[in-house]
Amino acid sequence: QLSKRSDKIGNSFVKDIDVDSLDYFLKALAPIVHEPRRSLLDVLLENDNTKAKRRFIHDYWKETSGSGAEAAMAAYMKIARAVDHNFFNGTSYGFDTDMGYVFLRYGKPDDAMVVDNELSAFPYQIWRYNKVLSTGENNVKFLFFAPSLSHRDYRLLHSTCRLENQNLSWEAELYKKNPEEIVGNPSEVRTTNDGFTRRARDLWNDF
Repeated sequence: QLSKRSDKIGNSFVKDIDVDSLDYFLKALAPIVHEPRRSLLDVLLENDNTKAKRRFIHDYWKETSGSGAEAAMAAYMKIARAVDHNFFNGTSYGFDTDMGYVFLRYGKPDDAMVVDNELSAFPYQIWRYNKVLSTGENNVKFLFFAPSLSHRDYRLLHSTCRLENQNLSWEAELYKKNPEEIVGNPSEVRTTNDGFTRRARDLWNDF
């Protein structure tokens, strides 16, 4: 019976995935796979069991898309490849970056703001979603910043999404390169001095 199942998978829509591309497909899936399946995905990425990797990809799309599995996988991988290209930071696949992860998990933001000219802060971006279907939340925001000053290496600093990092001290991190901007103990601070060069809080609240 197991042999028949293996033959079925071997002759299915995943049969044409090149062996060298299996890890790419798995890593692209990571942002949308939930536990306990996510732990299995991580284990598969650490070994060379190509049959198990192919089976994982097959089963995921069959269970989530049924008879439309092949088309769903093709459509998703088209987006994943675009995300890889757009958010590639020079060392990691684009979908391994924080921005790529959020894009694949929650979709394209309804609005985005780029701030790279605020002297006191690292470059940052705010993404807003009118509604996140997977959580049922409205007006969800994500704040990314680039502590390395590289515009290809934005990291998630704070979010209002209940499933993601909610960092109440995000301003201290954002203005870390100018410690004189911080009010109180840097390890506990949740605000900074007001001023023209410190606009993040107002932009975050009003966006």
